[in-house]
Amino acid sequence: MNPMNRIKKSGYRSRRCGRFVQWIAGGTAVVLGASLTLASAASAVDCTGDPLFITDQCTDPRFNNPQIDLVEQHTNPVPHTFMHGYFAGTDAKFAFYFPPAEQYAGLFILGPTHQLTNNENGRDPTFAFASGAYLVATNLGGSENPLLPLPIGAADTSIRGYRVNTAAARFSRVKANEVYAASHGAHRPYGYIYGGSGGSYMTICTLQQTSGIFDGGVPFISANHMATPYTYDVRILVLRLLRDSGVNQFPALMDAIDPGGSGDPLATLNAEQAQAYTEATRFGFPPRGWWDWPNMTQGALSLTALEVPIQDPTYAEDFWNLPGYAGHDDPFGTLAGVRVNESPGARTVLQVGSSPPAPPFFIPPGVVAISGALNPAKGTGAYLISDDPTQAGEKWPLVAVFPLGPSATGVFPFAGGFGFPPLTNVQAGDPMHIDNSLVIGLQYYNRYQDPNGDPEYFAWNAWRDENGDPIYVQREHITGLERATSSAGCVESGQFQGKMAVVNNLIDIDATPWYADWYRTQVKKFLGKKIDDRYRIYYNDHAMHGNPTNPAGNARIVSYTGMLQQTVRDVTAWVEQGVKPPTSTKYAIADGAQIVVPPTADERKGLQPVVTLTVNGGQRADISVGDTVTFLANIKVPPGAGKVVIAEWDFNGAGTYPDPANIGAIRPEVNLEATHTYNTPGTYFPVLRAASQRDGDPNDPFTRVNNLARVRVVVTE
Repeated sequence: MNPMNRIKKSGYRSRRCGRFVQWIAGGTAVVLGASLTLASAASAVDCTGDPLFITDQCTDPRFNNPQIDLVEQHTNPVPHTFMHGYFAGTDAKFAFYFPPAEQYAGLFILGPTHQLTNNENGRDPTFAFASGAYLVATNLGGSENPLLPLPIGAADTSIRGYRVNTAAARFSRVKANEVYAASHGAHRPYGYIYGGSGGSYMTICTLQQTSGIFDGGVPFISANHMATPYTYDVRILVLRLLRDSGVNQFPALMDAIDPGGSGDPLATLNAEQAQAYTEATRFGFPPRGWWDWPNMTQGALSLTALEVPIQDPTYAEDFWNLPGYAGHDDPFGTLAGVRVNESPGARTVLQVGSSPPAPPFFIPPGVVAISGALNPAKGTGAYLISDDPTQAGEKWPLVAVFPLGPSATGVFPFAGGFGFPPLTNVQAGDPMHIDNSLVIGLQYYNRYQDPNGDPEYFAWNAWRDENGDPIYVQREHITGLERATSSAGCVESGQFQGKMAVVNNLIDIDATPWYADWYRTQVKKFLGKKIDDRYRIYYNDHAMHGNPTNPAGNARIVSYTGMLQQTVRDVTAWVEQGVKPPTSTKYAIADGAQIVVPPTADERKGLQPVVTLTVNGGQRADISVGDTVTFLANIKVPPGAGKVVIAEWDFNGAGTYPDPANIGAIRPEVNLEATHTYNTPGTYFPVLRAASQRDGDPNDPFTRVNNLARVRVVVTE
């Protein structure tokens, strides 16, 4: 449904699920059965609870005095009224982006929110405006947004998790009534929040810890309190063993996984490599996600790993010194050779980067040249530790390591943020040493962190026996469980307010797909048989944690933005008009914690079109130079999810899609046939990419839901 259909020329359109107010043409409001609550800036009653529970009948005891300090008319990127403010006595700031009255349909959207997106300014409101909403943004508390992991209780993470957003959202209703007084009269705007990754946790906590402020929300690329550092642990172990230990196994592994391959990624791996890869897969890492192995890093491990020394301070020492741990037992005889545990003063700072880079190493600011060689595979993620007495043992995790010659190494320390000191006091001649004991130990941390044997954390079956018992020694501290409130100030319980729809991506290597299923289980406990009345979950195939940014990514990955936008609109229509969204995606759990979806749109349901593709009748064609192959494709949209509006071919698999497909009439299912001649030897992965749109509008820039399919063509002389 086009959201602008909510507005009638004669006045504000009545909503089927409108709260307390029946709107009459011309803007007159008739209150039905209860007084209209505008959720003003303050209430006589302070909200209570631990963590704080906020309703429209109480006020946050800290964020209760909003002030407006700027109102401007902006034209970029579209005309709107920009309003900026702050909460007196705090560093919390907010901004409201109000569309012209004729675009406004009586709702607001807050998002996308994420704890790293801590600037309320410069947001693009075009999607919100096109959805009939004004946009709300905050800085999540500014200086009170603790990005660095801290000891439990050292900071109130509910501030960034939901309190600042909630306080700004409720005050936005007051200002919306002022801005739209002439066109809409007194009214309660509906409110929605959405956020991704860490912002998904924030969205969930907002809907769990508030009532009467938000009517619905969309967590996407769902996080989980057992995500960090565990998700990155299995990744860096596989990268070390398969990419960084001499013989690169990833080309053969991806050849097996890609369409037309053998399907046996373990074929070339030794026992240690096979164990690590299998554990990562059973833990939920999507095998197709290894495609970008040349550029894959530790992700956020350098930051999230700080939780371990805070919560479990003896882990690194125990890992290397106690029986039962891989560092001590070294079952494959390889760990002693990868550990770097230097004596104090083992290295000397040769040069600190400058701008412009100066000789002898021409390194930029932020890079430090140190004496001696250092294998990047051993140094990345290690600590660079100062032995200068004036720096009191300050240390920095190394984001990158690169050689500067036979007797010097360049290191890029993470400095000046997240609690790590700046490099201001580091200078040539300072003594330093390197210690990677923790980062190597973290590669195995999951083994010793079974979350109390809870079967709902089925990803830990990778390290359990047939009875469900851990096969490795267990730590006293389960870091994830103990720091469950460290992201957004609440524990995910499934007991949320309003309506919720979740969007997760099947090739996400940072928020792996099983996290969303885990939260669905909590919701099921809460709602039982009524779950479909308030909750949906949609899986997005061929999508990752971020949208593709280069041709190589475009050849394998689709943008998740269109599905996210459609889901937000579906939630608003569900709340306001009682229009139920399409059925949740059907899926199964296999191979440990892998999320597997059915092959057809009719079986899979959800929102995403399913694209199937064959070349010469199969997934692979072996041909000679000059031969022509035939492609057959089917594109089908799940019931009620829309129509196919575009399809495009990329016969070379370069990610450029130079050949549009003629899809004919706009309809829910399209069959295509194409031929192509290959005149150059090589292995190609032709791609067909397609998109659907709910109303079948090929010109709508929003809510296009994408998918693709790939096959293999091997061309020889």
